[in-house]
Amino acid sequence: MGIYGRLMHIDDPPLPAHYVAAAINEFAFGRKSAAQIKTAFSLTASEGAELDTLLATITGGLAGKVQRTLEIHNLLMLGEGKVFYTTEAELKLALGV
Repeated sequence: MGIYGRLMHIDDPPLPAHYVAAAINEFAFGRKSAAQIKTAFSLTASEGAELDTLLATITGGLAGKVQRTLEIHNLLMLGEGKVFYTTEAELKLALGV
């Protein structure tokens, strides 16, 4: 079980992709820490490591962060609905992790 399986509702307990995407946005703009996200969603150590890898892809200035968080949001929504991305591997490839 990993964070992507939970986000795609393949593994239990499922994670609500909208809320996780919103929390990632909060991280990107300095309002929440990675630790706060991990606690809020009760992530395991391995899921937390996967989250850290994803969060590390959010770089650059304001425009870059806005673009990347929107991309992450959209991909998580598509993964949750299994639209275009039906496996964890496909979603991770699209996210670049």
